[in-house]
Parts: sequence; C-alpha cells; structure tokens
Amino acid sequence: YVELINLVVPGTVKYVGKVLAGFNIQNVYFEEGVETIGKSAFNGCKNLYNVYLPKTLTKIEAEAFYTWNGGPKYFYYEGTLEEWNNINKLLEE
Repeated sequence: YVELINLVVPGTVKYVGKVLAGFNIQNVYFEEGVETIGKSAFNGCKNLYNVYLPKTLTKIEAEAFYTWNGGPKYFYYEGTLEEWNNINKLLEE
C-alpha cells in the first residue's frame, strides 16, 4: 500500500493518465506545463482535498476527479476566469 499525501506533477508531464487512481492523495499540485488531465486520472482518490491547476491546462477529461464522496473540496486555478472558461472540460463521456 502506497500513501501519497502531497503530489507534485512536474511541468514536463503534458498528459496525466489514470496511473494515480485510488491512491490516498490529499493535495495535488500541477506545475506549469501540464496540459491535460486524463479520464479517471484520480478516480477513487477519496481523500483528495485541494487541487492546484496551472494556466497551461487545456483539457480535463471525463471523471478525472470522480470520487464516491463528491470529489475534491477545492480547486485553485492560476489563470483568469476567462482562461478557465476556455479549458475543455469533459464532464461526461
């Protein structure tokens, strides 16, 4: 059993896939450079509380942060509201 409380995804990673699903992550920080958070990437990470998103983000795929308890409590985005609205957010398949 691996417990990752704080996770920093380096900006050299452009696409974050499902490899982290089900881990006990509480806080995830995406550095500038990350562009896509893949489908079900953090599916089942029921303790996920804070998510910090970079301005370089262009896409959040379906159920990227789905959990049985409603998902992360807080999302923080480094860009403007207009930039946030331009991100492709696939909420469903």
